[in-house]
Amino acid sequence: MPTPPINDPPSRSDLIAASRDTVNKLVEALLAWKTPGFLFNSNITGDIRPSITVSAIAALALLKAERREAQFTCDALLQARVKEGPDMGAWTAQGGPYSHTIGTSWAVFSCLRVRATCLSDLAEAVKWLLDQRPQGHGGWGHVKELAPRAYETAYVLNALLEFRECALLANFGDAALLGSVDDAIDGGVDFLLAAVNPEADESYLWGDEPQGGGICLATTAISIHVLAKYAKIRRGRVKMGGLLSAFEFLCPHITAESLGRAQIPVMLNGKEFDLDLWPS
Repeated sequence: MPTPPINDPPSRSDLIAASRDTVNKLVEALLAWKTPGFLFNSNITGDIRPSITVSAIAALALLKAERREAQFTCDALLQARVKEGPDMGAWTAQGGPYSHTIGTSWAVFSCLRVRATCLSDLAEAVKWLLDQRPQGHGGWGHVKELAPRAYETAYVLNALLEFRECALLANFGDAALLGSVDDAIDGGVDFLLAAVNPEADESYLWGDEPQGGGICLATTAISIHVLAKYAKIRRGRVKMGGLLSAFEFLCPHITAESLGRAQIPVMLNGKEFDLDLWPS
């Protein structure tokens, strides 16, 4: 019998070309959601209002793809800030006339990544985030009136850590604000570490609520992300083994199948947990 042809694996140049083609197609698909003003709509059926969170993430994706549209989206985000009143500097929610910590945190982080020189423009947004912590708490909730959770706290920390890094690089002149940012970061990390699921042994894993049992993929992913950043500036406070074991636990569960489900049962150290994709 004739020997069947052997399919050679793709060459490095073939893989690079295929990757670039895929990125270009993804960018074009993303730009289909862009408004004329360079903000982006979400995929909520029938809702054509731009989303600050989606726009911020889109700007980051465009920056990674080396597309100039990222700069225009950064401009649009800065222009969309609340100009006066108690929410001055923050961004309003897609669903109503109020501001929340997730959208504002994403916008601050994204604008600084796209254009670090807009640091001074974001000072009011950072002050707003600092003010959103309920008195006596180290963490943040969706809005000031709601109880703090690890999920929102981690996103605010991500924005504050980015602001701090840019401020130190630029010799930012507002020492009082920078000191408040440092204090808030330390307090937020204290809150995160206290909220780790106590049944997860040495792993840094978080549930839907502080010490509420279960494991939430989204909360854990953003929390270990910011703790890894924090470990670079406050050595010794974060156990690297806890971060690594959480990473090793999460990776096998980040699949197309699992991301399409709201919850899946998982085992960790001989214990059964419910792995929630998103917090409620």
